[in-house]
Amino acid sequence: MARAYRGEHCSRPQLCLIPRDHNGSFGFSIIPIQGEKGRYSVSTVSGGPAERAGLRTGQSLVWINGAMVSKLTHTVLNKMLKKSVDHVTVLVIDSESEKSYARRQLPILPSMAGAHNLPLPEDLHLVRGPEGFGFLLRQEKMPSGCIAHLLREVDRDSPAEQAGMQDGDLLLAVNSETVEMLEHDDIVSRIRLSDQQVTLTIIHVNGRDLYMKLCLSPLLFYDNKLPKEAQKNPKVALTAPPVELPEELQLTPPCPRLCVLVKKPTGFGFRLGSVHHKHGTFIAQVEIGGSGEKAGLWDGDVVVEVNGQNVEEQHLEDVATLMMEGGCHLRLLVVDRRGYERLKHNGVPITPELVLNNTQVEESKYDYFVNYEDISCKERNIITLNIQTWTDIYLSLLKTYATRQVGSGCGWRNCPGEMTDQGNNNQNISRNPFAALFSSLADAKQFASGQKQHQRPDPPSDASGDSQSDSENSVSDSIDDNDDSVAEISRSFRSRQELCEQLNVNHMIQRIFLITLDNSDPSLKGGNGTPPRCVYLEEMAADLDGQDWLDMDNIEQALFNRLLLLEPGSHLMYMTSSSVVNLPADRHAGEKCAMPYLYACYQRAKEEVTKVPEKLLSFAVRCKNLTVSNARTVLLTPEIYVSQNIYEQLLDLLLEGVSGAQLDEVVEFVDEVIAALLADQEVRTFGEVIVPVLDILHGRVKDLDLCQLLLYSYLDILLYFSHQKDIAKMLMEYIQPKDPNSGLQYQKTLLGAVLSVSCLLKTPGVVESHGFFVNPSRSSPQEMKVQESNIHQFMGQYHEKLYQVLRNLLQQSGDTRHLLLSWLGGCLQANAGRAKIWANQMPEIFMQTYASDALFLNLGAALLKLCQPFCRPRSPKLLTFNPTYCALKELSEEERRNRNVHVRGLDKETCLTPAPPQQTPEYAHSYSLLTENLILTQLTLHLGFHRLHDQMVKMNQSLHRLQGSWRRRDTGGARPQSSCVSSLSVS
Repeated sequence: MARAYRGEHCSRPQLCLIPRDHNGSFGFSIIPIQGEKGRYSVSTVSGGPAERAGLRTGQSLVWINGAMVSKLTHTVLNKMLKKSVDHVTVLVIDSESEKSYARRQLPILPSMAGAHNLPLPEDLHLVRGPEGFGFLLRQEKMPSGCIAHLLREVDRDSPAEQAGMQDGDLLLAVNSETVEMLEHDDIVSRIRLSDQQVTLTIIHVNGRDLYMKLCLSPLLFYDNKLPKEAQKNPKVALTAPPVELPEELQLTPPCPRLCVLVKKPTGFGFRLGSVHHKHGTFIAQVEIGGSGEKAGLWDGDVVVEVNGQNVEEQHLEDVATLMMEGGCHLRLLVVDRRGYERLKHNGVPITPELVLNNTQVEESKYDYFVNYEDISCKERNIITLNIQTWTDIYLSLLKTYATRQVGSGCGWRNCPGEMTDQGNNNQNISRNPFAALFSSLADAKQFASGQKQHQRPDPPSDASGDSQSDSENSVSDSIDDNDDSVAEISRSFRSRQELCEQLNVNHMIQRIFLITLDNSDPSLKGGNGTPPRCVYLEEMAADLDGQDWLDMDNIEQALFNRLLLLEPGSHLMYMTSSSVVNLPADRHAGEKCAMPYLYACYQRAKEEVTKVPEKLLSFAVRCKNLTVSNARTVLLTPEIYVSQNIYEQLLDLLLEGVSGAQLDEVVEFVDEVIAALLADQEVRTFGEVIVPVLDILHGRVKDLDLCQLLLYSYLDILLYFSHQKDIAKMLMEYIQPKDPNSGLQYQKTLLGAVLSVSCLLKTPGVVESHGFFVNPSRSSPQEMKVQESNIHQFMGQYHEKLYQVLRNLLQQSGDTRHLLLSWLGGCLQANAGRAKIWANQMPEIFMQTYASDALFLNLGAALLKLCQPFCRPRSPKLLTFNPTYCALKELSEEERRNRNVHVRGLDKETCLTPAPPQQTPEYAHSYSLLTENLILTQLTLHLGFHRLHDQMVKMNQSLHRLQGSWRRRDTGGARPQSSCVSSLSVS
């Protein structure tokens, strides 16, 4: 739409992502336009983050962090800037274009803008391998509430990883067709139909979170990703062929540098700059100690190429976008300013062929990731043995090759430079090409002397032909015999780098899972990054026949064996030479319960993901995923874990997260486990896993009192259940009563038990085990006030949490909302007899038939909070209430669901303003939640307060009779004492 209306003097808006600089500034300020309310312009700082992101002084500010500025004050805008943590997103437009849009009555929206400095989607071209594409597509609910299709569990060295896919990437399109609005099964079908090749359009995690926060689709800006030349001809060469430098430049040549950077958590460690309204970019600032400095970048360097693409004629924002597309690695061709001008003056193209030195940043290391020099004596001996083995292979091949050449003029004995000491000196030996295999000439000469001692006498000259033939046959046999052994040794050999990587993987697995196969003396271990205690898997170590390290091939079996140990604390192994008592280390490594242990492993794996070098990242992610998959297995097969209540452990884990203010971390782990459970329901359904947890929660909540802090921890867990869509639906199915016509059955459900917590007597007339106002006559007025204050404080917090639970459930899917409203409607209908006159006359029948007073009082308080948004004075929402809801006759279940009618029996109630007999009400096809909520609230309060009001009236009457008897006795005209006693007994 913006392009269709873009004229000669009308340009698109600009959507700019502006980061904070090291001083905490965005590099721009917001200025109100005089005399025009709700309109603002921007003023940028020269060379600041805003200007580098594409912002220009004088542009009109339209939108900031998802909010239109026309409805905000200048003070609010400044507060929004201050609250932005590390970046701010703004939509700006020049004044002339703004006027043009206004004349055409076009809104200025982010979806019409051009992207500046924003992370953009990229295409991944995948070719199916022997084991598939190597990733998992998962549909997840994001914190913002929207449903996203995320790419998870990217296999190492798979086509997906090689194409650049990362865990958590958001899938946008398949083969250039958008899939944002499709269901999970439809997307999977499209990928399968692609057969051997597929092109996925994705955006990485940082861009995913940004666009979701802004409620924008990344595909809006996808066509701006490539420069025009690359869009027209994507195969165009990005570098020129090698050239010869002029002589004057060969004397003191300018030195372009090809710098390879690896992104750290703080970024690449440099900032870009540009000259206003001109092409070209330069390195404006290099952070000390950052990747840029290590790679050899200097302040003032001119950026010539980014990831192989020439950027000399591109603007700053295009260059920044191109850098962001490279992910965690960046290749920059740069040259200092003077060198750049000299090369341009002489007409020499600046290409990688001119580079004299290739500078590459060293990968980030941590003190517990080993280099060869850091390896312990035991581990170094392994390397030495492997190197010696490899040397023996070379010598064996050398002997075989030399023997094969006997009689050919090039053998050990017949070559002019033969390696024997017969008439030859060191010069002859040094000329022999095989001498290079030895560390010195002395070693070569010693080897030649040893060979001479083992040589047999030469055969007679007349049998030279036969001898040669026999020799060749024996050599051939020797080669055949040695082929298998040489190949086997070659396969077992590892280079130093590979061995160091294996040791790092072993140490990482030990740190995450606190298990080991190494029971050697702690003093012989390297101690690099190993935990203080580990559980030694003795049986597995014996099965592996001497292998004492863990790797990605055996970790799954090792973790399963660890979970099956009945007493892991009895298998603890000291991993360091320190003998100091370390109770926390013993407790963590010897954890007996499966779920807490796996959660702790998950947290340690998350920490490793943020610390490990790039080459170990995939291993850390696999370990993290392994904790989730094993937690799923534990919940699906709890019977194999002897003497453990797995479901109780899950509830206790959530309770520990609430009590320790770590609920978000526990919820992250549980959410991933739930997603895994939903993906695999062959052994047990998701409901069969969750129902035992809800049973335990129900049993614990029903006996708690209002002022017990533990109650509010369980309410926080219930809040999480109501927020998690899959558990919320299962919760609503779980609370449906066995007999929907029995009012008491609703109180016996989990939701009924939660609603029944109160300071009132649980059983009328029974004060035993009641903790409130037990001896009011013996308590001082101050004590009574304190107790009342505590009750009001706890009750306010309690009602707020009940309100949040109901609100969360009403915001879930249509099925969940229908089940909740059906429960509420059924509860009110089954307990409608509470308001009847006869119910209060027979309390024994009342207690066996209906739910308690507390349930209706608490439910009414929570429903009142739900009514607050549309019950404000003069609220237009209140006018949408439809009173014909109360006159509806009996409806079928399907009609009740479709028309949102869940309260029953209202048509039988007495109508205060009856309609004329001949007039038929106009019923609505569907009633709003507002209408239903108001009716539910009124009916709940009526059922709750009606009986309490009757009880209060009777109590006042009894007190009045008692007061009259007391007065008559004091005046001398009292009735007999028995009457007074009778009055007392009645009260």
